[in-house]
Amino acid sequence: CGSSTVQCSAFSEARGLDLAIADGVDVLSLSIDSYQEPLYKSNIAKASFVAMEKGIFTSACAGNAMGNVRKEVVNDAPWILTVGASTTDRRERAVVRLGNGMEFYGESAYPLEMSNGTGTVPLVYPGKVDSTPARLGCKKGGLDGLDVTGKIVVCGVGETEEREKAEIVKKAGGVGIILLGQQWNGQTTYAESLELPSVWMGNLDAVAIVNYALNTDDPTGEIAFKGTQFGYRPAPAVAGLSATGPSKYNGGILKPDILGPGINILAAWHKQVGPSPTGSDDQAFNFGSGCSMATPHLAGIAALLMSAHRDWSVAMIKSAIMTTALTKDKDGSPIMDERSEDMTRPASLLTTGAGQVNPSAAYDPGLVYDIQPDDYVRYLCGLYRNNDLTVSGIARRKVSCSVIGGIAAEDLNYPSISVKLSLGSEKNISRTATNVGDAASTYTPEVIEPEGVSVEVNPGTLEFAAVMEKKSFNVTLKAKSKLRGGGRREGYLYWKSTDGKYRVGSPILVQF
Repeated sequence: CGSSTVQCSAFSEARGLDLAIADGVDVLSLSIDSYQEPLYKSNIAKASFVAMEKGIFTSACAGNAMGNVRKEVVNDAPWILTVGASTTDRRERAVVRLGNGMEFYGESAYPLEMSNGTGTVPLVYPGKVDSTPARLGCKKGGLDGLDVTGKIVVCGVGETEEREKAEIVKKAGGVGIILLGQQWNGQTTYAESLELPSVWMGNLDAVAIVNYALNTDDPTGEIAFKGTQFGYRPAPAVAGLSATGPSKYNGGILKPDILGPGINILAAWHKQVGPSPTGSDDQAFNFGSGCSMATPHLAGIAALLMSAHRDWSVAMIKSAIMTTALTKDKDGSPIMDERSEDMTRPASLLTTGAGQVNPSAAYDPGLVYDIQPDDYVRYLCGLYRNNDLTVSGIARRKVSCSVIGGIAAEDLNYPSISVKLSLGSEKNISRTATNVGDAASTYTPEVIEPEGVSVEVNPGTLEFAAVMEKKSFNVTLKAKSKLRGGGRREGYLYWKSTDGKYRVGSPILVQF
């Protein structure tokens, strides 16, 4: 990327991908966020298509929200595994105790060796003076005229980096900083390693802390550190920053595909972060968050699967990951969305895709949905109405759509199902399953119908006699007349082996 410290140019990205493909890598891990764009404009879509044809697996970031509107999914080509970010049950726990006796739990990576906390000290909320961005976010000049010496300062996140806020507070004499998670980020908290004791609060708790500071004459507070704790619930959940579908440009294929651990992931770092307990500068690690952390998790899982199943195509590896994904959290409840205000709203398929990755199950999925490179070309011909020039530009080879033919997006042999219906209409789609489980095996369908939609699967049994044998089936989806128009409905199709060993899942998204 040359001298850029912000982002790579499109040329640098394309050149880097081309060199990796030429080097013969097995997996591309692309922790690259951007914006939604047509496939024919995307360097990543075009390079990863060539990679797919060469048997190279691509895991790519679904995108991160950085403002008050949830980020639209990116890297959404069907030959890419598009990865969203989920939380884990681990917390780098810190607690805020207010002068009124209330306690709120957040996260911090401040070293315990440096401090057990601030003790009870006065609390300052600059936003109490006025609601300018500088005051609310503790930006440069935001503490002017305020006495914060020996006090904890309450600061909204965003506008500037949290590291800069902490430096401003420390320079002004503050002894701690409470970072207020915004509504757009929901209840997700982050373990930041800053230059003074700090804690990041979820939005609900942030609101309560602000209300206390605004309505108390002499507010006080304390930050205390609890270290690493496990067993947090609910987990996993969709992180507040994780991008959401649908894709505007891929013809309706459900994206993201999968969730992977993406919040407060301990990772190697290119420089020292935060204060050092030893005074040395050898702390080359940090907690990172976002789909950039989830993406390499899935890349590593794909590499393990490719090593174990050397005769599987890239699409088969992807299918194994998706059809074995978990749709429930550790307590058996639906995966929640941390952007919901009270953490009681189950996450949509537009944020979870197939669900949370389950690596051990992906090793032995039973059935997979294979897709050949020419199938993707047919999909592109259907998507771009047989425009040979556009399709050839994506595939980076000459394509004649009149020769190869075109298919609708829902007819691609994809592990998920996504269709558009109008009231009273129906759609018939087909899928072909490849047996990679027991040679002699029988599967029967289990359907969780989307609300107001009937789903019929034919045939009602898939019987296999050999490994790598293929069987096709049809799915008919019909919108019931009593259903009101608009919105989306969700369901699932599972193929269950009669011996109970396998349960091969496909999410169903119906858009009206």
